[in-house]
Order: sequence, then structure tokens, then C-alpha cells
Amino acid sequence: MRIPTQASWQTYSIKKSQFHAYALPVATREEAMSGLVYAKTLYSDARHHCWAYLIGDPQQPDTQASNDDGEPSGTAGKPMLNVLQHNDIGNVMVIICRYFGGVKLGAGGLVRAYSTATLQVINGLTTTQYIPTERVVVNVDFKDEQ
Repeated sequence: MRIPTQASWQTYSIKKSQFHAYALPVATREEAMSGLVYAKTLYSDARHHCWAYLIGDPQQPDTQASNDDGEPSGTAGKPMLNVLQHNDIGNVMVIICRYFGGVKLGAGGLVRAYSTATLQVINGLTTTQYIPTERVVVNVDFKDEQ
């Protein structure tokens, strides 16, 4: 499994709508929600702040969640989460701040747009291989040291 080493930004535009995608490393839900607050601060005038996060191994995550933030049900958060699940990246959150351009994309268009924006920002991430470790302490007598 790979994990992000730093945050990444990408902007995807289609039919005058702009999708500002932000991917960041997270290890807990609290870190993920802090990232959402940060993105909402930067893009406070955006119409939607949709998000998805996956913590742990993408094959068996410890926790995962998504939110459509006012977009039609299942057209933003779930497609974003689906992209995260099908890339070998864990401990990651993606937030997409959308500015509506005046042209409706329809449900299928929204799914494609959010999926594309998520994939673009994920492809722009700098990642490292994650190797889980566990600290072990062994107490032995001096005579058993060797």
C-alpha cells in the first residue's frame, strides 16, 4: 500500500463548472474533518464541498466515508470513494470544491466529473510505500543475551 507524503491540488473544468480537488494525507477521521474545514475556508464561496476518505489498507480499510454535500445522491462522494478504493493508496482524503458554471451536467456527468477530478488529484500525489511496524520489547536475563 502507498500513502501520500504531502497534499496535492488539481483543477478540472467541464462545461464552465470548476472542480478544485484537494488530496491530503490523513490517519484519523479528525484529521480528515480538519482538512475539510481548511478547504471550506479556502473555497468558502464554492457551491459544494464534496469529500471522501479512506483510512488504512484500500483492500480492507479501517474506516471510509464520503459525502455529496448537496449534489444529487450518489453523484459525488461515492464516485470519489470508488476511485480511492481502486487505487492502491491508503490514509488519504479527497475534497472537491465545485463552482457551478451555469450548465447542468446531469447525474452521469456529475459522476464522471467527480471521478475524473479525483483521479487527476490522486495521480498528482507524491506517495511512499507504507510498511506497518510494531514495537516489541523483550526482557531477558543477562545470561540469555546472546
